[in-house]
Amino acid sequence: MARNPGKRPDARALPPDHKQPRTPRDGEPALHDRETIVWAFSIVDQDGPWGWRTAAAPAWWGEILPKLQGFESMTWAEIMQAAGGRARGNNSHFVQVERLTKQAKQRLVERNQDDVSELFSLRLSATTRIYGIRDRRALKLLWYDRYHGTNTQAVYPVRKR
Repeated sequence: MARNPGKRPDARALPPDHKQPRTPRDGEPALHDRETIVWAFSIVDQDGPWGWRTAAAPAWWGEILPKLQGFESMTWAEIMQAAGGRARGNNSHFVQVERLTKQAKQRLVERNQDDVSELFSLRLSATTRIYGIRDRRALKLLWYDRYHGTNTQAVYPVRKR
């Protein structure tokens, strides 16, 4: 009969090189926050107002790809720590789906991606964002928004100060 049925084994009884799985607590970074970001393209929206087909070749090669390559050397924690808004940081952050524009919510339904509560907004420049769904260390790329906050067809409404 087991001594502690359903409980974690006593750490003293385990070999010294054994690592217990860590359960994040509120306020602690998740395990995958310490890993570098990777990209997944399985849910890319090619059409629609923020479809990747709207990215011209010069933008892809000159802005988007170099920025994505730069982010690959960063951990999720580093990306999140750098998210400090206009005054400091890169302004990449999670966005609650409930706060998206009506058109963006409808596009999630059309793309069968409406089962998530938040998207991640990755800032490439002052007016360019990439939106995706974080899945462990991967960002599943969804939308390319080249006019963030500058037109009425935005993914996420921006309040001007």
